[in-house]
Amino acid sequence: MMENEQLKLRCWKENDYIDYYEIVSDSDVCYSAGCKAIENLEQCKKEIVYKIKCNSSFAIELKDTKKVIGFIGMDDIIIHKNNENATQKYIGFMINKKYWNNGYGTEVVRIFLKYLFHKLNVDLVWTSHYDFNYKSAKVIKKNRFKYKFSKDVNTKKFNKENVKELFYLITKEEYDYNNIGK
Repeated sequence: MMENEQLKLRCWKENDYIDYYEIVSDSDVCYSAGCKAIENLEQCKKEIVYKIKCNSSFAIELKDTKKVIGFIGMDDIIIHKNNENATQKYIGFMINKKYWNNGYGTEVVRIFLKYLFHKLNVDLVWTSHYDFNYKSAKVIKKNRFKYKFSKDVNTKKFNKENVKELFYLITKEEYDYNNIGK
């Protein structure tokens, strides 16, 4: 089970689309994640159906209210060719802005890392954030990911000039040594 005292990571349900819309229609949340805000509920319904099929993204539910306050997902992509023989995942998350600054991002990444390293037996996990996204940077550092490299990003998406994406890595050995999941 992917949970702690406050949060539960669970599979998506079709009726989650309203809570999902609350997250992905917020331009501040989407800008921080590098995507465009969704403008209608129908698109959210389609995305939820897709998320249910893919089973690589999980709803973040507050246990006491059963409200979906965000989501966390994983991709099977190779970020750096030096690690191409290792079993690895890339993770990303979004949290409803109403729930920022409560420690939920840090906690959900901890829960997910435990799942990835001890249930899926992944060797290493990558994540990233854009240089202006200080909130995600704090979550990443609190979970003891190590900075590896950065790259320039297509700036049309952000209407800014010099946007960088910073990449971080944590291995199973580092995770276990630091007892992050306990």
